[in-house]
Amino acid sequence: MKNKILYLLTCLWISVVYSQEQKALANRLTDFTHITTKEVSYLPFMKPKAPLLSIPEGTIFKIINSKDNTLLIECSNGVKGHLSPDDRGWEKLIVAYGTVIHKPWSKSLESWQAGGSDYCVLDISNETPQDLPGRFLRSSAKVSFEKIKKFHRKKVKIIGAPHRPKPAKVHPMSQRPIGMKGPGAGKGIRVYGIWAMKETTNYMPEKLAKSFKGYELYSWQQQNKWYFCLITGTNRIKTFDEISPVGEKIENGWVKITVVGVKAFKDVLQRLPEGENLYWGTGKKDQELPEKSLRDDIKKFAANLKIQIFD
Repeated sequence: MKNKILYLLTCLWISVVYSQEQKALANRLTDFTHITTKEVSYLPFMKPKAPLLSIPEGTIFKIINSKDNTLLIECSNGVKGHLSPDDRGWEKLIVAYGTVIHKPWSKSLESWQAGGSDYCVLDISNETPQDLPGRFLRSSAKVSFEKIKKFHRKKVKIIGAPHRPKPAKVHPMSQRPIGMKGPGAGKGIRVYGIWAMKETTNYMPEKLAKSFKGYELYSWQQQNKWYFCLITGTNRIKTFDEISPVGEKIENGWVKITVVGVKAFKDVLQRLPEGENLYWGTGKKDQELPEKSLRDDIKKFAANLKIQIFD
């Protein structure tokens, strides 16, 4: 019994130490600027006759000096050495904040660009200090795709490197989404570290993908309140029973978001991609358009987001 308790206490201690080390690493990243994307060789500092040693993939380091065609670097674990700048087994370090969204594959432009089956994207927050190569989150030798998926709808801090696109060959007879002229780009962030943030209350709503046929917009008034429904465009007018339930449903490329009030609907508009088209119609006795002044206000707001509304 004593041995079992000792074993459990030891495991708990190891877990706490590992967690503290990970948090310390995440908080010290401002001192480091680069990360290795494969195992690279280096010459130990102040030991010119020493054999070459290797740095594993996912090691974070900073460049102290560049001289005589070598880079003097210091790794996050304190190791110093000389690295050849010709060995491109490293990239500039990416530090990003946002909300992880795990999405199923669908016949959308975004799915095509993701280049696979299900995929994860990062809804970027204002804390992210730099432009990113893309929002797609890719696995690495240190962080698996299964682990990334576990952070679905959680606000996170991510460290990683640019993921170089590897476009797949496209058969000339394949059906591509509207707007996609070539193969999926596949670019994004290769994740080497991911941590959940405590500020989980600041959840960032999921961005919406571009729709093949645009989106349809329906509106109606109940008890002096305007209701709005944004729904994936099809070849038929939707019934009131389809659009009236308040809430959102996003799955397999299908989007249906119903909200109450103009402000709530403007928040929905901000989730749409630039260049999207909305078709505002009625066609059913339960549906109606607001007065022209309100329609013009909404259309002007959408135009500032580079979204066009047709009514």
